[in-house]
Amino acid sequence: MVPRKSLFVMTLSLAGLAAAAAAAQERVIGPDARQELSLTVYQNGLTQVDEVRWLPLVEGKNRISLTGVSEQLLLDSVSLGAGDELGLISQSYLPANMTRDELLRQMVGQRVLLIRENPETGESEQLDAELLSMAGGTPVLDLGNRVEIDPPGRIALRNLPTDVPGGLRAEPALTLTLDSQRSGSGELPLTYLTEGLGWQASYVARLSEQDRLSLTASVTLSNQTDVAYHDAGLRLVAGEVAREQMPRPAMLRANESMAADSMEKQQMGAPVSRADRYVYTLDGTVSLQPGEQQQRRLFALEDIAAERIYRFDGLATAGGGQPDRPVSAGLHLAFDNDSEAGQPLPAGTIRVYDSGDEGESPLFAGEARMDHTPEGGEVSMRLGEAFDVTATARQSDFERLSDDSFEAAHEIVVKNARETAVEVEVTGQMPQGARILEESAASESEGAGRPVWTLEVPAEGETTLTYRVRVER
Repeated sequence: MVPRKSLFVMTLSLAGLAAAAAAAQERVIGPDARQELSLTVYQNGLTQVDEVRWLPLVEGKNRISLTGVSEQLLLDSVSLGAGDELGLISQSYLPANMTRDELLRQMVGQRVLLIRENPETGESEQLDAELLSMAGGTPVLDLGNRVEIDPPGRIALRNLPTDVPGGLRAEPALTLTLDSQRSGSGELPLTYLTEGLGWQASYVARLSEQDRLSLTASVTLSNQTDVAYHDAGLRLVAGEVAREQMPRPAMLRANESMAADSMEKQQMGAPVSRADRYVYTLDGTVSLQPGEQQQRRLFALEDIAAERIYRFDGLATAGGGQPDRPVSAGLHLAFDNDSEAGQPLPAGTIRVYDSGDEGESPLFAGEARMDHTPEGGEVSMRLGEAFDVTATARQSDFERLSDDSFEAAHEIVVKNARETAVEVEVTGQMPQGARILEESAASESEGAGRPVWTLEVPAEGETTLTYRVRVER
């Protein structure tokens, strides 16, 4: 569910004592204060996060530190859905600084302990040292009688560094400075964009011997942030959005260990067209751990009329250069997305399985990338080569007319070893200034220099295409 953009609702404080002193204190508000969460995920790795958190405020200036936000948050995308009673003065993103290198940088010039094993006795020893530098992430220690650079062993601190600007933080935080008109507590609607979350569509198609297709669509969600999202409403946006290169708090750090893919059937409302894109809203909620990939089933379409197309791309030419040996036809699959159950199909990978004869297990026939396809559009993909439909092309005549023109005759023999007749497309690749003078079968133009012949080839037989072309430059 998308968080509501309600006005900021205050619960009045009974006393409101010491408000001025409390206003200067930073309050840490963790994800446990989250009331609502929704993710709107785009296919280019961008996500809009909408959430509502419950937080206490005092009248005047408040400094709120929100943890549980993505380290890949785009700071200038943050906006509040609160009303006039709450104003945003400033915002900043503070990365986690309770790390080895950051703690040591804060301890430069102070005494530390170097703990390591004595090679002679095998016992652990502690050496008092002064940390001279952490330039380039390499510790330099003064041990009194010598200075060691990146010494073996481990460095221990007697105490945590003090006077750290912004304090020590075990996790990154979005810090907001707010101006509140009243004291109390209430809901803070918050929206921001983050990188590191994305989705991709994939399809499994099963093709019957009667050329009827069933299509199952799934979505793979990927969380490459350091934040866990629990019980979030989910919307998926199909279509590209324009983006400028914007700075982000931290670089993407892919988690090497990924959770095992899970397949869960998910109900999905009909896609809604918004701002020239399609938005898919899934019922229920989703939970994603850092580094997790999760797959969910979106929808299934049944009994789609499909067509197997045998095609020789660029086999017909104006001059020589045709292969002198048989070449296999490319096997293409096409279907129209205009059935009663048709709906917009997001771009993704489609994998086709041929069901074959009854009682046989399906056979993987190939995969291809499918572009965004609107309802009523046509899907066409190349699955591979057809082993039993071949063709041989040869130049049967050539006549030089001038230095800038010639005529050539060609013959293409298409053979079909299948037990059923097939329809075969032969496409040409002609240069500028080419004109077909004669042809044994009528061609259609698929574009400049792209004639297409459609031939009927009988079962276990062959069909010959002849044409003559003139080229004038």
